[in-house]
Amino acid sequence: MLVACFSMLASAFAPPAVAASERDRAAGALAEVEAQLIRRSAEVEAERRAAAQQALDAEIEALVDDQEQVLRQAHEASMADIAASGAEAVDIVRDGDFRVIADRIVEAALTAPEGPQRDRAIQVALHEVVVERAQAALDQLDADRAYVVDVEERAALDARRAAVQQYVDVLEDANPLSQAVVQLMEASSAPAADAPAAAALTDAELAAAVTSAKSAWATARPDADLSAITVGIDDLPDLALGATSGTSITIDVDAAGHGWDVMDLGTVVRHEIGHAIGLDHDESGLMEAKLTPGESHGVPAPPADETADPADETADPAAETDPATETAETADETAEGAETTATDSTDSADSTDTTTDALVPGDGATTQSSAPADP
Repeated sequence: MLVACFSMLASAFAPPAVAASERDRAAGALAEVEAQLIRRSAEVEAERRAAAQQALDAEIEALVDDQEQVLRQAHEASMADIAASGAEAVDIVRDGDFRVIADRIVEAALTAPEGPQRDRAIQVALHEVVVERAQAALDQLDADRAYVVDVEERAALDARRAAVQQYVDVLEDANPLSQAVVQLMEASSAPAADAPAAAALTDAELAAAVTSAKSAWATARPDADLSAITVGIDDLPDLALGATSGTSITIDVDAAGHGWDVMDLGTVVRHEIGHAIGLDHDESGLMEAKLTPGESHGVPAPPADETADPADETADPAAETDPATETAETADETAEGAETTATDSTDSADSTDTTTDALVPGDGATTQSSAPADP
């Protein structure tokens, strides 16, 4: 009887244990599903990024292909022109060089900001490869000449080497690294088609604007060298208002057709002087690349850290006067006492006068500094 009761009790408690085991298995299965989803999500994201990178690489490769074709056509046309002129065509570019040059040009175009910086980067990329190949050609000609005995063959090699050397000299003269970048400030838009003809800028108007702009920059940047900057007037292309190359500045004669009564001449001159002292374009403010009619900007103040030191230097002399000030206060407090104390006060005031003279040059009323302090 007891065995039967225990069997009944065991069977009664068995289902909850089985149910708990099922829940554990279900929870484990759910956790595995969640882990699989997370892994798959990461795989999908990686596949998406890889596909995007592959598409981008394909676009870049297509750009390089197009650029290589342009370079080949330009090279063939150049060689044909030289041959037509009767001169000897010195072809130093190898077949694989077109691809290398095209790749560097596309890289420069994609990484450099649009404008003079990009043009310069492309010129440098082209120049580096061509100069490298020209130097390799010179080295090869020198090596070949060492094994040539025939006089006529040596003369032919010498003539070819002279032609290549002349080409290298031309390349060095045209080295973009030795040429200053031209920085432009442009109008944000062209004038209206029916706008009246703009008056030409006069030398007197420009001179006044330059004087004012240099004064503003001298105040903001005392260490800037403004002495070598020259400014002139010319008819600049398109929407250009001003252009700077090194320390030479050119201002457009009629503000890109707007007229200098519409565009702010002072802003343009200040902007170009900023380039002349080494500043690049900025996203906003005076050094922004474009100017809207009626817009005006002054010279920005120097950063706070640049003005911190002068303030500290000014504070130091003041700190040095503290002993004299304390002496003066002591003299004031003891003035009501004995005559000997008053005499000491007078001596202290004399030392105070000397300190005050150092702080305030030309101030004859030195006794004012030794006036009694406020109670």
